[in-house]
Amino acid sequence: MSTYAARPLRRLAAAVAVTSLVALAGTAATARAAPLSPTSTSAQISAQISATAAPAPNDPKSPAAAGETAAATPDVTAETLPDNRAVVYLSWDDTTDFTQWRVLAGSGQESLRALATVPRTGSRTAVPVTYTDDDILVRVEALDATGAVVASADRSGLFPLAAAYARAGGAATLGAFVSRSEESGAVTVVYQRGSVQWSAPTGAHPITGRIWNYAKTRRHSIGLPTSDAALLPDGRGTAQGFAAGRVYINPQGGVHSVLYYFLYEYEETGAERGPLGYPTSDRDESTRPSHQRFDNGKARSATAGRPSAGNAARSATRSPTN
Repeated sequence: MSTYAARPLRRLAAAVAVTSLVALAGTAATARAAPLSPTSTSAQISAQISATAAPAPNDPKSPAAAGETAAATPDVTAETLPDNRAVVYLSWDDTTDFTQWRVLAGSGQESLRALATVPRTGSRTAVPVTYTDDDILVRVEALDATGAVVASADRSGLFPLAAAYARAGGAATLGAFVSRSEESGAVTVVYQRGSVQWSAPTGAHPITGRIWNYAKTRRHSIGLPTSDAALLPDGRGTAQGFAAGRVYINPQGGVHSVLYYFLYEYEETGAERGPLGYPTSDRDESTRPSHQRFDNGKARSATAGRPSAGNAARSATRSPTN
């Protein structure tokens, strides 16, 4: 993991909605396309993908393979490459008469522009494209011989989600695709061993391992991820930012969140490197004011929503036990 350099969430951004994590619901098998060289040209990419029948890394099971009714809209997945290049994988009802695919992208409905128009190639077509960081909306269109649109599908956050999937380690880390959902401007793609979430304010970030297991049980309290998980400067703990606070894996392996109720003063006193040390519990609301335990003491919630470090300062130099 990369060194945890930034400390986000000095103040909670009001524009970031706290969105529920989608519960894990079953598994679905998926296969990954052959690896693509970062230096491949578009023609080489097309040739390499055409030689394989493998679906994209985050592709759901096709209706034909599942013996289900054909989807009403095209299936759309993507794999990102360096230099803002990507391959968009497209499939739809094999019985429908259409001859071309068109891929459009932009920052919203009004700014969509065509990235590529290519002939349909069998049941799955791979479309190499170059995109910009502003292309958070992707639309794909199936065209008939006259160029008329016979079907279309929109995918919010397609490229950022694909990039976050790759950063997490792909299928080796996350496992097989399970589900994709979109709600209130947030997209969640769930896999067997993690998820990737995106919104325009927060960007796309994977959630894996112990933090994912923790986040699944805090559906409403922590919100969307605002950073990837990263090793902290002391090399002993890990943290990941969320809309409502930060989730820590402490040196003992415990996973706890420090939410905005306590995060203000916790950061101002040095966070895990300060007198409090790492969190050893979540916020306890069984008493008033509520409190939270740390390595070196207890923080209490003041009436203004800011914590008091309490007796933590008395053991500021004490180190957690491994």
